[in-house]
Amino acid sequence: MGQNSTEVAYGFGQFGSAFADASANTITAPETLAIVAIQFLGNTSLSALVAKNANLFPSIGAAAHDNGRYTRTVDGAVSSATKVIFDEENAGTGNVDDIQVGDELYTTSTGVLIGTVTALDPDGDNTKEISISASSTISDGITLTFLRPGETNDQGVGGMAIDASQVFPSGLIIYGRWDSVSLNANYGTAGIICYFGK
Repeated sequence: MGQNSTEVAYGFGQFGSAFADASANTITAPETLAIVAIQFLGNTSLSALVAKNANLFPSIGAAAHDNGRYTRTVDGAVSSATKVIFDEENAGTGNVDDIQVGDELYTTSTGVLIGTVTALDPDGDNTKEISISASSTISDGITLTFLRPGETNDQGVGGMAIDASQVFPSGLIIYGRWDSVSLNANYGTAGIICYFGK
């Protein structure tokens, strides 16, 4: 089969496709390929969805884009304040996890933006403390996620795992890179079509 461009092949399944409407079937991508799109032919739930990279693409039971660049755990509740203290040092562990002025700070569990880091150790007495751009109320012991605007990083924040009870509506197409997918029930008049790509 001829291939006009990579974009067309990836976007429209010129590497083939597969159909399933029974829970006994698992569609697995051919070697060197991935499932790049799944079209739902009726309201459908999945029992398995296995990503090529679970950090980038959601799976059943695993969240993608949920950890950001790095995380910290809050040490002591903050109430309507612009200073936050963490269990960990601002300097990090040497794995590109050092806090820098300008980093964006998010609540890991919800993906809500809290503010931007404006200063490290603002009072000069605690290397685990930062100042942020917005007054916030933050509970003790929660995990906060940092993103660095303008930097190349493949981790977003706020992503959640897909639950097996999630119903994908008829006509929906999701895009990603998955190894395999299976249905959680038999769908005699519906099902899915999986499209393969590089």
